[in-house]
Amino acid sequence: SGEAKGRRAGGLVRGSEADAQRAVLEETLQHQPYTLTDIKGFGFLTVDKIALAAGVERRGLPRTCAAIEYVLDEAKAAGHCYLPGAEISAKLQELTGIVGPIVAEAATALFKQKRIVSRPLPQTADVAVYLTRLDFLEQRLSDFFATRVYDGPIASLGHAVTDEAQERAAR
Repeated sequence: SGEAKGRRAGGLVRGSEADAQRAVLEETLQHQPYTLTDIKGFGFLTVDKIALAAGVERRGLPRTCAAIEYVLDEAKAAGHCYLPGAEISAKLQELTGIVGPIVAEAATALFKQKRIVSRPLPQTADVAVYLTRLDFLEQRLSDFFATRVYDGPIASLGHAVTDEAQERAAR
């Protein structure tokens, strides 16, 4: 009988834990469904279907932010470190139908959250948009190779190394 009470109590604890987890999942699906894309195995396309079915606004900020990150992740999978802003806008429109000021608002939100970085593209009015982690890696690799070109065995090839790259390498 004492053992039976222990099993029942254990079952109640497990049941209430499952209820709590279910409540958190329901709350997430209702208010922040795109945070699920941070979990391995939950891609944007799957989460987007779930979120839209749950009533998320088609042209809302959370969906637009998640879609921008998805577009940049897809570019990364294709071997790119960044995409021009205009290309992101075109892919976003193709993927979701989202256009207009909400795109700039979402990019600004992602920038403030330090999830993306933008840099001017030389000789254009456009910007290169990076996922922050890729920008960091590209800068470090650029610095690594710049110091090898400048100081290393291929320095005689005449490659220019920027002062900025040398400064970062010295740190």
